[in-house]
Amino acid sequence: MSESFDATERIRQAAYQRWLDGGRRDGTAAEDWLSRKINSLKKP
Repeated sequence: MSESFDATERIRQAAYQRWLDGGRRDGTAAEDWLSRKINSLKKP
């Protein structure tokens, strides 16, 4: 279980790093998704 979690975490980190490196080049889709994800986490 921890292995699959580590793999998922690595993928998530890589995707986030790619998003940072790409800046706004990907358009707003990734940005919108990230914003929604963050906002959903902020909700109580």
